[in-house]
Amino acid sequence: MTRIGELSPIDPTTGNQFNPSDPSNPMQKLGISVEDVNAYEMYFHQALGHTDNSEVSRETKEKNSQNLINFLDVLVKNIHPLSLGNVHRVHLQIRLLAKMLLANHTDQESIPKIVDKLTSRYYSHLHMIGRDEAKELLGEKIECAKYELDQKLDTLLRRYEDDFALRRPFFASSFMENNRYKDVTFIGALVESKEWGYKYQTKGKLNQFSDIPNNVQIQLPTGQPMPIIEGLPRRYRIDVAFEGWVRNKKPEGVTL
Repeated sequence: MTRIGELSPIDPTTGNQFNPSDPSNPMQKLGISVEDVNAYEMYFHQALGHTDNSEVSRETKEKNSQNLINFLDVLVKNIHPLSLGNVHRVHLQIRLLAKMLLANHTDQESIPKIVDKLTSRYYSHLHMIGRDEAKELLGEKIECAKYELDQKLDTLLRRYEDDFALRRPFFASSFMENNRYKDVTFIGALVESKEWGYKYQTKGKLNQFSDIPNNVQIQLPTGQPMPIIEGLPRRYRIDVAFEGWVRNKKPEGVTL
């Protein structure tokens, strides 16, 4: 790992047809973070004082039971039970995949501790694990890159920044100007070696059209598309024609 190298925790977000709708866009479903559900349960146990201790009074046990009912009632009223089942299934799956991947590189005794830490103990996917912390977690599997290698890896990173235009924001309005549609190609990921490379490519048409207010009616001849009307906000839609991995035939890097 270089000085700016980072690992991240495993915090999957699940989505299926039973997830709650996005209040700002009812046609879209909200993703559910596995760790958000776990954190809600932890909050219930810790902040609300729920306990299964056999030495507590009967009144306390009854209060805890009622709290548990309230906890479950609020949860299932806001999230469909099948969504919660999906969250648990994904949580089990991600732990299984982590164990399988680590089994190729790590001794069996260390795996449970590493998996538990990466899936549950950092509490946020935004927690970036630097190489010092990674070394504490993974031991000798983490090697600090020497200066010469560090510089080469940094140069490679800069090349990828240029290839993927990572530091140039994409504004659909500037790209489209007054065109109704344009062909677009997006590169989402790249796998390369010295001999070959593959890129994950999305191709399609980016469409631009005016966002007509609900209280405005416009009559158009049959088959004629909605014109772009100056002064009205614009909306954009991508019609995807292809998406998948393709062999990168260019001699160097990615050509957008």
